[in-house]
Amino acid sequence: MANRDLQTNESIKSLKSKVRSERNGNVRDRIRAIVMAVKGLKDREIGDKLGYSIHWVRKWIGRYKKAGIDGLQDGLRTGQPMLLTDEQIFVLYDEILAGPDPSSVLSRYRILDVQGLIKQLFGVEASLSGTHLLMKRMKLSHVKPRPSHPKNNPSAMEEWKKKPKISSRNKSSSTPKNRSGLVPGRSSIWAKRNRNKNLGTAGLSPNAPAAEWLQKLLLYRRCQAGNRRQACTPV
Repeated sequence: MANRDLQTNESIKSLKSKVRSERNGNVRDRIRAIVMAVKGLKDREIGDKLGYSIHWVRKWIGRYKKAGIDGLQDGLRTGQPMLLTDEQIFVLYDEILAGPDPSSVLSRYRILDVQGLIKQLFGVEASLSGTHLLMKRMKLSHVKPRPSHPKNNPSAMEEWKKKPKISSRNKSSSTPKNRSGLVPGRSSIWAKRNRNKNLGTAGLSPNAPAAEWLQKLLLYRRCQAGNRRQACTPV
């Protein structure tokens, strides 16, 4: 079946521009099929070029004939209707939060109990997966106990809770520090790291005390930052 008699108010150029501007890939293929049909290609040729069946090509060409370019868009998909109405969902929600009868064995409803409750209250046969989705929609989940180790000792935990807590502010550092705030023994490490660096002229002795050596290093860097063209000697 050829589509040479396809009547359209739009030119091929305008249809191609809509192909480029369309974001939906399925709709783009449908517009391409219309472009090929306007050019006079057969249904089988259009299907082979786009990778679709002849039935798909005829379907969208027919929709284009009836509604134009708007007929190539996807329609509204309502999906499967809900098992319960909004009022029934509110009633079920209050019933679940109220819990089972105190005289019964259950302390909380299980998913199977909720499934039976839906049938008892509203006469609706709900599947197990449908009941799970309904619980998720109502923001309800299973009661999860707090995990505990099998070798856990409750009495030892209670004794540990009774011990006074030691604040981290009162803890004294185990490593003694000098007045400059430098840890003893670190100055030699810094000297080894900076020994291979080209720091300039004399005055940066690795064997000097840590505070004096660091002060000279800072003065030298400030001098380098301010006077890049002149030689800097730390004071």
